[in-house]
Amino acid sequence: MSTKSLDPYLKTGHKEAPHKLFDAVHLEQHVKQAGENWLKVFDRPDKTETCRAHLIDFESETIEQLVEHISEGTQRARAGATAALRKLAASNDSNQEAIVGAGALEPLVTQLRYGSAQLKEAVAGTLSNLSASNADNLVAIAKAGAIQPLVDLLKSKSSGAQKAAAGALGNLAANDENQLAICGTAGALASFVHLLRRGNAGVQAAAAGALNNLAANDANQVAITDADAVDPLVTLLGGGCVAYLAFLQAAAASALRNLAYKNIHNQVAMAQAGAIEPLVGMLSGASPQVQIAAAAALRNLAENNNDNQEFIARTNDGEGVNALLEMARGGNAEAQEEAIGALQNLATNNAINPKLLDGLPGVNSSSYWSEVLEEHSKFGDTLGV
Repeated sequence: MSTKSLDPYLKTGHKEAPHKLFDAVHLEQHVKQAGENWLKVFDRPDKTETCRAHLIDFESETIEQLVEHISEGTQRARAGATAALRKLAASNDSNQEAIVGAGALEPLVTQLRYGSAQLKEAVAGTLSNLSASNADNLVAIAKAGAIQPLVDLLKSKSSGAQKAAAGALGNLAANDENQLAICGTAGALASFVHLLRRGNAGVQAAAAGALNNLAANDANQVAITDADAVDPLVTLLGGGCVAYLAFLQAAAASALRNLAYKNIHNQVAMAQAGAIEPLVGMLSGASPQVQIAAAAALRNLAENNNDNQEFIARTNDGEGVNALLEMARGGNAEAQEEAIGALQNLATNNAINPKLLDGLPGVNSSSYWSEVLEEHSKFGDTLGV
């Protein structure tokens, strides 16, 4: 740009040209200076670890190195290491054992208590994977103090955190002692019920699955019902999100099955909440998993409960009885077991004709009814068979 060409611009009062241009020498000096400044920043103690965290290939790190990052690394290093452990623990028994054996639980639980919101969610997911299929880890994770912060995380505003926490607690609830500990933790049941009512489909499915496992312990049955879990579980029998439909229905039906097991109080509460009609409807046209869960729930609802037996037998003009007979004759072994068990309970007090059971797989009619009569005679009951 010549001096003459700048005259009009400078006459307007500007003291400099509109653009400052680097020549080759100045450009080289500028790049060199910028590089030196960057190195100075990198060498500062407060920046070095952060910069290095960006360079870590977490997938190539050993489990021990990942645990060290979680214990002593920067926030970014902890997040990356936790994500890597979560991936390693997914459906891999040997990795699950190795991660716990490397001392990961203490730093993970520390981050579950004091880490960022995103890190807490990642830790909950990691604990969920570590507890998915390892009985020893169920005990170790609980002993590391994970239950209380996981229950606290159920109250997160993040649906991802809610789902991860509910999933981890549901897995931990496969252990008898953990079932009592979780149910006895302040706010746990109220949070699960809130998630059943307000969570998205994935969160609802995880919460229902957790309540299913918690209800497997007889000592928790009344507490779960008293926490108002029955109504939202019955609502979930109607389904919802297509992607989670089968799991939602199966999880809700399974939770109701466990709550109804040998518990008249809960059987009555479920019938009053309207559980029987949707359960009967699920016996037809649903996936095998859903049908089995529905049959199992009806089986327990009908046990030693005359009113429920009559209601189930009459619902939809006997549709449930016909569906149970079909399952008993043509389903897989699990379907046959639950369907025949339900039919036997329905026949106990003649809600259905006992002769309908004749010829069903594995049913010896004369032997079965002799056992039923003997059982009821202990309580002074009489049967019109």
